[in-house]
Amino acid sequence: QFDFPVFLYENEECWSFSRRKVKELIELINGKYVNKIEKHKEEAEKFIEKLEKAEIIKYY
Repeated sequence: QFDFPVFLYENEECWSFSRRKVKELIELINGKYVNKIEKHKEEAEKFIEKLEKAEIIKYY
């Protein structure tokens, strides 16, 4: 299965994440993987902040 990029546009910045990565990070935030190291949780929290701030989310 292919991963498709998710582009988040905030001001002039752009991030690209695969759908698999998005799913993984959201699951981390939701506490599904409680045994993951704290670094991953911090990464997920930062990602969710970007999601909340993004005005447009486009899936390709």
